Amino acid sequence: MAQLKSSEALLDVRWRELERMLESQSATDEGEQSRKRQRTDDGAPITEKVVDKELTKKLELVEQKYAHTLDFVQQFRTTILNPHFPQRLQQAIASIESTLHNHELFIAHLVDPVAASKSQPITIPADANVDSSTSNTQLLSPAMIPAIQNLVKQSVEYSTKPLLERIRALEEELKKK
Repeated sequence: MAQLKSSEALLDVRWRELERMLESQSATDEGEQSRKRQRTDDGAPITEKVVDKELTKKLELVEQKYAHTLDFVQQFRTTILNPHFPQRLQQAIASIESTLHNHELFIAHLVDPVAASKSQPITIPADANVDSSTSNTQLLSPAMIPAIQNLVKQSVEYSTKPLLERIRALEEELKKK
């Protein structure tokens, strides 16, 4: 960003230098024009206006390119040109790694809860000789079945708890009447 500001200042300084040069050149040319005859190339007089027009066209082109470059750079000030971008990127990557680690632990507890609770590495045997026609293969490990049953039981109890309380409250109201 500092380079962009310094290039902007440099462009302003050069613009002023060109203006001064043109002013001084026009002042010296006015004094010389009275003594000298105008120079001609191929019969066409070269005047200050032609040179000024060419210079202004070139300067306008440079200004347009500078404006386009500045607009292009502006759109990245809040992202990659932000001084805190590296820290934010590191935090995002650390968050992703943490989430992946949590997923890994969750899947490990689903696959083999006993080994996962003991922090042992979990290996899933890959049978290369398994045919798609044999559907008798066991998809769940024996240790996984009780874990799934407990999870189902807990979720059913959690979801039915408010309903059971409401039923009990209604039964009590009915007994009171």
